[in-house]
Amino acid sequence: MLRAGVDNLPVTGGDRFITTRDSMTMKRLGISQEWLSRDKRAARQAAAEAMVEREAVQTQVTIAETRLQTALAYLDAFYAGEALKLTTLMEHHAHEELEAARARLSSSTGSSHEVLALTGARGIAQDEADEVRQQQSNANVSLQRWVGVRAEDLAFTTLPTLPSEQAYVASHPAVVSMQRDIKVARQNAAVASSDQRSEMRRHDQGGTLSLP
Repeated sequence: MLRAGVDNLPVTGGDRFITTRDSMTMKRLGISQEWLSRDKRAARQAAAEAMVEREAVQTQVTIAETRLQTALAYLDAFYAGEALKLTTLMEHHAHEELEAARARLSSSTGSSHEVLALTGARGIAQDEADEVRQQQSNANVSLQRWVGVRAEDLAFTTLPTLPSEQAYVASHPAVVSMQRDIKVARQNAAVASSDQRSEMRRHDQGGTLSLP
């Protein structure tokens, strides 16, 4: 490290900013070399490795969040598909009941009140089916954003065996990320402590030269 400076430099009067007229003005030129101890190098390396590990864990956190959002989108789409099957079946039954009531009315064994009530029931069933179709379409579009393709027929998925609470918490990406943050902070503190000790032991190599 090269160091240079000027002492007692006039800043007023006729000799201001002139370094050669005033006998009290002195120029300094020095050089120093900082030697890193093994402990300090090890501390800096450990801090760098901790930061790399933290970034790797952050990638795992992003992957886990993506998988979670994809799974939720899949469940929404699957539920909407199953709901549509039920509402379509109810719509079909309502249509059959209405046709049967109309047939009974034609043969004078039914009543117009029954036909009117079943007509309203079929209309409600159709509205429910249309609403669920819209929900399914929205859910499929949301799922497509995550998987890249449009899924028409979704099968029920088998859930894996759940881990114990302790194992789940220990392996959770958010927990692991926080642990890496703590490790990085500790390693940075170790580097700062090493720098402070080095600062106390630092001395210039070759000293300082005073030039007239």
